[in-house]
Amino acid sequence: MATAGKVIHCKAAVSWGKDEPLVIEDISVDPPKNNEVRIRMVATSFCHSDLHGMQGLRITGMHEAEFPTVFGHEGAGVVESVGPDVKTLRPGDSVIPLFNAQCGECPLCGLDGTNFCLYAKDTRARGLMSDGTSRLSCKGKRLSTFLGCATFSQYFVIEEPCVAKVNPKADLTRVGVAGCCIPTGVGAVREVARVSPGSTCAVWGLGAVGLSVVLGCKLAGAANIIGVDISPDKAELAKKFGCTEFIDPTKLNEPIQKVLQERFPMQGCDFTFESIGNVHTMKAAYESVRPAGGVCTVLGVSGDPDKFIQVHPLDVLAGKQLKGCYFGGLRFRLDLPQLVEEIVEGKIDCNLFITDTIRHDQINWAIDQMKAGKGIRYTLLY
Repeated sequence: MATAGKVIHCKAAVSWGKDEPLVIEDISVDPPKNNEVRIRMVATSFCHSDLHGMQGLRITGMHEAEFPTVFGHEGAGVVESVGPDVKTLRPGDSVIPLFNAQCGECPLCGLDGTNFCLYAKDTRARGLMSDGTSRLSCKGKRLSTFLGCATFSQYFVIEEPCVAKVNPKADLTRVGVAGCCIPTGVGAVREVARVSPGSTCAVWGLGAVGLSVVLGCKLAGAANIIGVDISPDKAELAKKFGCTEFIDPTKLNEPIQKVLQERFPMQGCDFTFESIGNVHTMKAAYESVRPAGGVCTVLGVSGDPDKFIQVHPLDVLAGKQLKGCYFGGLRFRLDLPQLVEEIVEGKIDCNLFITDTIRHDQINWAIDQMKAGKGIRYTLLY
C-alpha cells in the first residue's frame, strides 16, 4: 500500500487524564517494526473495561498504563502494513485485534486449560510495544494503549501474536463485537462451565457480556435460563436473547440464592454466571449453584481491587465449583476465527448486540449511554 513504511496522520479519541472526556485529536502513527502490524480500523465498540481504564483504574499485571492513552479493544479492521518477520499476516487481511497475546511458544501457551500467554505481558500492561516504546504520538507526547490495543484510533500498531485473522466474508462493520463481549460470554459457557443440554442456568448482569452468556446457554440447549438484573428495562431484552425468566433480586423477600436453592430439587442451579464485577453478586451466584458439581463462573472484573469473594468452606466441600476466565477461556488466535465462522454462517447474530452506530464526534455521548446502562453496544464506524 502507498502508506507502507510511512508515518500516518489520522484521527483518534485521546484520553488525556482520569475521568476526563475523550478528545478527538490528530495523531501520528509510526510504521510497524519487527513482529508488528499496522491496522486500519473499520469499526470499534465501547466496553466497560475501557470505561474502567478511563476512570483511572489500574490493575497490577493487567492494566498499568499512564495517561495520555488511546483506549478501545473491541473492534475489527484490515491490515494496512506489516513489519519485518511477520509470518502469518499480510496487507489486506481482515483481522480482529486482541487484548491478549497467543504466541504459541511460551510455557503458558503450551498448557491445556488456559489462554494466558507470557508474550510481552509487562509492556502490554503498560500500554507499550514489547521494546518499551509507543508507535502513537500527539502534540509531542507519547500515547499509551489499552492492553496493546487502541481501536479508538483510525490506525494503530499492534504485535502479531495479538491479532486474529478472520474470514474475509465477515462484515467488519458488525463483527467487531467478537473482539470481546461475544467470545467472553459464549466461550465461558462452552469452554469453562461446559453447560449441558437440559440444564438450569442463571446469569447475573445483563449487559453485553451477560447477554452473550445467555446466548451461549441457549445455543448449548439449556432448558431454563434465568436472567438476574436490577434494571426492569432488561426483562424484554433478556427474553430476546434466550432467557426463559427474568428476576429482579431487589423485588424478592429473601436473598436470591435462598430462593433458587429452595426452588430447584437439586438445591440450586446447575450453572451460574456473574458478569457484573461485584463481589456480592459473585457470592450470590456461587451460593446459587447446586452441591455435587454445580458450577459458578465469574466473568466480571471488579472495579475495587481490595475487595474479595467470601465463600463458605462447606460449599467447597459439598462440591460447588467456582471458576473464572478471561475471553471465555478461548485461545485468542486459534479459537476466535472459529467463532467468527459461526457469525458468517448466521449461527450467531452480531446485530443483536449493536444498539446504534455513531460518528467520532458522538463518542462521549456513547460513553454516557454506557454509563447509564442504556443500550448494549454502540459501534463507531470509521
